[in-house]
Formats: sequence, C-alpha cells, structure tokens
Amino acid sequence: MSKNKSNKKGTSLIPQFVADKPRNTTYLNKTIAVVDSWYTDSNKTNVFLSLRLLQDSFQCFSDWTKQEMSIFWDFNRKIHNISWELLMQQAGKGQSKVGYAPTPINRDLYPVASFIDQLDPNIQLLELRLNDKIRVHGFRDRPIFYICYLDRNHEICK
Repeated sequence: MSKNKSNKKGTSLIPQFVADKPRNTTYLNKTIAVVDSWYTDSNKTNVFLSLRLLQDSFQCFSDWTKQEMSIFWDFNRKIHNISWELLMQQAGKGQSKVGYAPTPINRDLYPVASFIDQLDPNIQLLELRLNDKIRVHGFRDRPIFYICYLDRNHEICK
C-alpha cells in the first residue's frame, strides 16, 4: 500500500492559514420562533417568492439571456423589501399601473396544463411586471408569491 502525503499525521485539506483566521459567525436568526413570525395572512408582511411550482414546460430560466436573468434577480432582491399592502397598491388599470403592477389574469389565458386544473378555483392568478416586457405569473398564499410561469416576452397576455 502506498503512502499518501496528504494523509500524513498533522496535515489537513484546509490550509493552516485559513484555519488560523478568527471566525465571525453571523446568524440569520438566533431563535427559531422569530423565523416563523413572517408566515401570517397579514398584508403587512413582506412578499416572499417561491419557485416551487414553476412550470418549466412553458418557459424556464435557461431560455433567458444574462441581462434578463439580471433583471429577475434584481426583482427578487427588491420585492422582498415591500409588504403585500404596498405591492397591491401598485395595481391599477392602463397608465395608472406602477412598479410591479400586480394584475389578475384569467385562467383561460394560460397554456393548457394539468397544473391549472389542479389549482383551487378560488386561487387568483396574478401577473407581476419586472420591466416593460418581462412578467412572472403566479399566486399568493399568505406571504408567499408562488411563481408558476415565467414570461420573458409578455406572451401570455399581450
């Protein structure tokens, strides 16, 4: 059996100069109870995005350009800083829409898919505007906005 130099006693895969640095540990939350406090029905809670129900058979991020992805990640960073109350104040008709302009969309406009049929009929699907042409579509459940469709060319409802 040959001896492996990296397994000598006293050696490590982590370089010593890294191991000697003081560690500054930062926690997102020190108590788990605080983590659960965001999960309410209140319109005062901030918007939280989920890609859990993304229908990649319609469009997926691999179709997007680097610039479009940059717009999406900017949207992702910013929307977490506003409440549902503020988001819904951005809704309107025609020229009165501002910001993300949440707009209810009729289910008949979406691509035919078993996904739409499986949604509770009481769930309202919304379109959010990322810029002049890029949209995401989904629905709200408490503070979570589940993105179900990506729409980089505003094709679902032009």
